[in-house]
Amino acid sequence: MVDLERFRSGDRGYHGELARRYGKLVLGIALAYTRDFDWAQDLFQEIWIRVIEKRKTYKGRGSFRGWLNRLATNYCRNEVRGKKVKDRAMAKIQPKYLIDVELDSSETTETEERWRKQLTTRLRHFHAAMAQLPDREYEAIRLRNFQRLPTDVIAERMGIKRATVRSQIRHGYKRLRKILEGMEDDLSDD
Repeated sequence: MVDLERFRSGDRGYHGELARRYGKLVLGIALAYTRDFDWAQDLFQEIWIRVIEKRKTYKGRGSFRGWLNRLATNYCRNEVRGKKVKDRAMAKIQPKYLIDVELDSSETTETEERWRKQLTTRLRHFHAAMAQLPDREYEAIRLRNFQRLPTDVIAERMGIKRATVRSQIRHGYKRLRKILEGMEDDLSDD
């Protein structure tokens, strides 16, 4: 349950608490649309800015999770659609006009940096493996793990039987394990 008064008043601490509580949902939606971890992280940040900007539109009548899901979905859909248009336009620009900019990373300890790199590598591998799944397996796993939907809701959304959902998830997990094991083998060969 969301404290409507604290949410709508702009309580920064409470917004942070909500971001931690619902972060997996938002990141999952972003990943579902982008299938790119870096872009999904950017969208995650932009969506939370949007949540803060749109906080007064949430009246508390429906679930906060549903409102957030709709806001994130609409934002991601529009961003992906816009990126396709931008990509087509950028393809027409000659490469000599593009500038490659490297940003400074913030100062961190060696241990933090090593941990961050390991986590980032593992997450990229996971999402790269997810992107290799057939569409139905990808969608079933995305709805189960990122949106935490029950089997019957997933079946309804995908237009398939509940047993088929369970089968898609089981086969998807099996395929993911094989892909990830292959990626680990490639890493250890380096």
